[in-house]
Amino acid sequence: LKKPISVKLNEDFSSDLDRHADRHLRLSIRPSSHSATYTTVSTWHHHPEKLITESCVYEARYLGSVIIRDLRGIESTQEACARIRNFNKLYY
Repeated sequence: LKKPISVKLNEDFSSDLDRHADRHLRLSIRPSSHSATYTTVSTWHHHPEKLITESCVYEARYLGSVIIRDLRGIESTQEACARIRNFNKLYY
């Protein structure tokens, strides 16, 4: 009898999990205070270990979209968000 392909896949998956588990034990995670200079994150929302070894559920709501013709950093982004909010107040 031939061995079913699903058994082979499960064996491969199991060995992959073992290999990744070993990697996670060796993984060092930098503190959020060492994040990139352009971010304003002071603490992580979830523990990094949870994000790597487990999962989290996030919920997002679509506000809308607008074309920004004159990009001036965060100022133009804030103006675009204000335009979308004003539009949504009028029509929803």
